[in-house]
Amino acid sequence: MAALERQAKELEEKLATVSDPMAPEYGSWMTPEELRAMFGAPVAVQRRVEAFMASYGASCANLNGASLQCSASAATAADIFATEMHRFTHTASGRRIVRHMGPMSLPAHLKDDVAFVSGLGLFVSPRRKKNGGDKAA
Repeated sequence: MAALERQAKELEEKLATVSDPMAPEYGSWMTPEELRAMFGAPVAVQRRVEAFMASYGASCANLNGASLQCSASAATAADIFATEMHRFTHTASGRRIVRHMGPMSLPAHLKDDVAFVSGLGLFVSPRRKKNGGDKAA
């Protein structure tokens, strides 16, 4: 989950200014702390989203004040985002993955707090280990 669109536009403008050799702010890069202060989500928003995720048992880490990285099982993610998760197995390699299929949604009370969600296609099932080369452990 990441910063809202209005913050992204402001960040884009700031980056253009410090990257333009003709601008007075050229080369005046912002520190991570300055970026968090300028573009980070308000603490109340961060807490609201974190509390929602925690209510489902997901754990979240605040990456930079503007985005959260959350972890949950595929079943929990399906509940949180009101979507369906499906397991796929590659026929030649046997590699298994879990991906969401179809639309995702969040409750209306978070619609102004979350700009986008990514990573629901990153669930990778553990590889099967071979014991002595013959059997899956």
